[in-house]
Amino acid sequence: MLASGCATTARTDSAALVGSEWRITQIGGAAVAPESRAAISFDADGRFSGNAGCNRMIGTYRADGPALSLSNAGLTKMLCAPAEMKQESDLVELLGDVDSYRIDPAGTLVLTTRSGTRIVASR
Repeated sequence: MLASGCATTARTDSAALVGSEWRITQIGGAAVAPESRAAISFDADGRFSGNAGCNRMIGTYRADGPALSLSNAGLTKMLCAPAEMKQESDLVELLGDVDSYRIDPAGTLVLTTRSGTRIVASR
């Protein structure tokens, strides 16, 4: 996906969220495990889906400028290795607190919580 305009500014238009899957690379400043399947996708109809690391997740989102909220999250109930379950738990907890996002000039998605904790993803 090519960005138009100045390549040095972060994007916060919700259309930039939609499209292919965002692979989560960091959760709260910690790199995800190399074999992690953690990812999130945003649909144009206000729904998100993805993999929390072990279980599939679905929910709804609302984006308005840089503001972003995710809600009604649901997860499948598979049991995985303790490290995967911990990473998944951390991710799901943070997703519920996300209040803003940006896509930096390199195309990296940064979701930020009210407390400033970040989830980082790339395509």
